[in-house]
Amino acid sequence: MGKSKVENGFVGFYAVFMLIFVAMFLEYIFILSPIAPLSHIHAKTQLEVYAKNAYDFGLVCLRDLGVGECGLLEMEFEKGYKVSARLHAIEDSLYLLDITSSVKNPVTSNTQRVVRRHVLSRLQ
Repeated sequence: MGKSKVENGFVGFYAVFMLIFVAMFLEYIFILSPIAPLSHIHAKTQLEVYAKNAYDFGLVCLRDLGVGECGLLEMEFEKGYKVSARLHAIEDSLYLLDITSSVKNPVTSNTQRVVRRHVLSRLQ
């Protein structure tokens, strides 16, 4: 004798529930693995280094070329690291340098960002 529609519905519901449960279980195992915290530390450190380099590059660009040529500096590095530096004139010889660096962590698929704001004078 064949299964009723109610039994088929419960079997389908149970199968979907099990798929969701297994996917969530594997995700938690992956996130809690020993690799995940190390990848966060490495990504954060690398973002800090790129932000420092963008700051130095912004200083050199402002000193040598002026704010007109250095209004927006965008850089993209290997493994998806993106750095953006925006230079705005506040007053005659006072400038604001906004630096944003970001990367999507391949282990946890979270986007990590480092944001820095510096006030610069033309004499620096």
